[in-house]
Amino acid sequence: MNTPENDDIHILLRLKKHEQPPPAYFENFLAEFQHRQRGELLRGSVWQLGWERVQAFFETDRRGAVGYAMATAAVLVVASVTAMNIVSPRAVTRHTNAQATVQTGGMTLGLRSVPVNVVPQTFPAFASSSALPHYVIDARPVSYEPPSSF
Repeated sequence: MNTPENDDIHILLRLKKHEQPPPAYFENFLAEFQHRQRGELLRGSVWQLGWERVQAFFETDRRGAVGYAMATAAVLVVASVTAMNIVSPRAVTRHTNAQATVQTGGMTLGLRSVPVNVVPQTFPAFASSSALPHYVIDARPVSYEPPSSF
């Protein structure tokens, strides 16, 4: 393992071990580093920068975000349909055409179903939208202080 290349590297490392940068190097390092970074960004064209940003956007994993968006949309659709049914209920008509015949001993019983209209029940409080609220005011106001008389 004592090849001439390794010996040259060891000699260079021994020489560099004693070198130290001037104190101003550490003080200006951050400013110079930021200046070089900004310079590299400005060397490219606007189209290259835009294309890099589009690529970076689509490289991220978006499967979780799409799943959450679809679940939220489903919840909103169900909530809006439910709200519309609550706000404006309509009569439901159930049509059944079922017939049944039962024979017991010498007796025959025939059953036939008829359509039934189911009308939703309206509550008196919500019966008229123009009804004003009714407030009840006590004759004697409520007080949390102990009574002064025994």
